[in-house]
Amino acid sequence: MAPSGLVNGEGTLGVAFDDAQIAIAWRDARWHAVSMACDGSPAAVAAAIVALAPDAPTGSVVRVALLRPVAQMRTLRFPRMARATLETLLARDWSRHIVGQRAVAHVAAVHPLDGDQ
Repeated sequence: MAPSGLVNGEGTLGVAFDDAQIAIAWRDARWHAVSMACDGSPAAVAAAIVALAPDAPTGSVVRVALLRPVAQMRTLRFPRMARATLETLLARDWSRHIVGQRAVAHVAAVHPLDGDQ
C-alpha cells in the first residue's frame, strides 16, 4: 500500500485502505507514513482515522484511495444510445451487467467515453 503516491506536495495528506490495513502519508521537510490494521468496514475505518489523526498534520487537503477488495472499478461499453435510454436501462437491470459482483453494495457512475454520446 502506497498512500505516498497520493501526495503531490506539502499540505496534502494521502489516505489509502483495503481490507487489511489503513495508511496515511504526508510530506513536510521529509516523508511521514503511519499505518494500522483495519478491515475496511465503515466502523473500522472511522476508528482507525480517529487513532491516526493525532499523527497527521492539520489543515491538509486529503486524498483517499480505496483499494481492492474495498473498491473495484469496471468500465462497461454500451452501444451508442441516448443518455435517458441508458439511465433507464441501468435503473431497470444494472445487475445484469456486473456478473460476479452482485453480493456487495455498489455505487455506479455513467459518463460518455467520447463527448457526443
